Amino acid sequence: MTDIAQYLENLRSPNRFKRYEACEELRVTDSLPEHALLALEEATKDPDPSVADAARRALLIHRPPPTPVQPSSHPGTSVAESTSPPSFSQDLPQRPNQPQMPSVQIPSSSPYSPEYVFALEKRIMYLEGEIATLRQGVENAFRQSAAVSSNLPNTAIISPSFLSRAFAVWGHLFVAQLIITIPIYCIIYLLTSSGY
Repeated sequence: MTDIAQYLENLRSPNRFKRYEACEELRVTDSLPEHALLALEEATKDPDPSVADAARRALLIHRPPPTPVQPSSHPGTSVAESTSPPSFSQDLPQRPNQPQMPSVQIPSSSPYSPEYVFALEKRIMYLEGEIATLRQGVENAFRQSAAVSSNLPNTAIISPSFLSRAFAVWGHLFVAQLIITIPIYCIIYLLTSSGY
């Protein structure tokens, strides 16, 4: 019997400590199949609060909350068809709407008492959810940064070197002056050669 199968069997144990330990083991497992996630969802309804909390923590790790996607600003245009560069706020977690840190009173009893452990577990559950949300936000930020960087023009104007930027600006100005002055000189030459 594999480890995951053993943990799932322990989730159905009448012993609440075995059920709690199974949730914790499933939480730190690298990847879980769908039937294990469904078993964890069922364990969130466990009559024992510590087991239900442990199951919720495990689900937060393996099933982080979905990221809201902003709809397209133009009707009838899909996100894939949009040509505008993505904004850095798109797909990032909505921080102002995030729940505040729960006020969990740490009991003054022994650190080995169930009440003390359960209070710490509640704080850990919140922090693990925060870590999963932040990790998803960082991955989205890196992905969007790479998309924006690929759309930047290959020019020395955005070079980190001051001299490179200065000569790039001078080169662009020189080309612009040529584009403006050459037609003017051509018109003057045609006028003078025709006797005006």
